[in-house]
Amino acid sequence: AFSITSDTEVRVRFRVAKAAGRGAVCLVRARARDGAEVGRAEVRIPPGPRMVDNEYRLATSRRAITGEVVRCVPDRTG
Repeated sequence: AFSITSDTEVRVRFRVAKAAGRGAVCLVRARARDGAEVGRAEVRIPPGPRMVDNEYRLATSRRAITGEVVRCVPDRTG
């Protein structure tokens, strides 16, 4: 789910299913009405339970009409 909070921010809410005790890295992005990408971030999910609810505030370069999670992969760092 997402909500447009301003001309320069989108709030993206998402649930991640991962291996218990492992972290994940999720790519979150926002797009404008013309389809251009106006925001992107890698969100690190710390180790913990298998199912994790998250909320991320994504800065945008101009007003977005959507926010989405592109993918989540296991965190292989550390």
